[in-house]
Amino acid sequence: MDFPAGTFTAIMGPSGSGKSTLMHCLAGLDRADDGEVHIGGAEITALSDRELTKVRRDRIGFVFQSFNLIPTLTAMQNIVLPLDLAGRKPDRDRLGAVVRSLGIHDRLQHRPGELSGGQQQRVAIARALVTRPDVLFADEPTGALDSTTASTLLSFLRTSCRDLGQTIVMVTHDPIAASFADRALVLSDGRIVDDIDEPTADSVLGAMRSLAA
Repeated sequence: MDFPAGTFTAIMGPSGSGKSTLMHCLAGLDRADDGEVHIGGAEITALSDRELTKVRRDRIGFVFQSFNLIPTLTAMQNIVLPLDLAGRKPDRDRLGAVVRSLGIHDRLQHRPGELSGGQQQRVAIARALVTRPDVLFADEPTGALDSTTASTLLSFLRTSCRDLGQTIVMVTHDPIAASFADRALVLSDGRIVDDIDEPTADSVLGAMRSLAA
């Protein structure tokens, strides 16, 4: 499968279908037993652990349902932490654009415990985007959010693709979340059984129902 640059892909399927395993292999979190994974011209399946760590740090962004923020750091410190660890200075224009787009520009000096769940998730997304990753992987990013906050978040991810050229691969069980993507892949027993362009909630529900038929 290919995930063209600047596109937003949702990966769907019933429990146990291989969604998270696929994403973890694509992102270099797990080693694939067979086949190859290429990101931005680099074959990550051929890299040593040290080389793979560098690729994950410099070229891949992660957003998970658990926000993984450091509680003793402010929102701003959490956002720029990957750059600090890499010895890089943040691009102030990029940083400003991301935090304004996410609506957290007035919460940057607050610690995670002083933020709502939705605000914490947006800090986690800002942290992933500020490094300009080749691809952003999101694992159930709206699972802990209310419907309004989830819709706002998904709209921003879609805007990131269209305005910033960001490539996004999102695992989700939610047909409404999948409808924000350009494309939805449906998995069953570790295989792609459907590839839906411009998915709607109804078309995704139909594909999922066909698996249960």
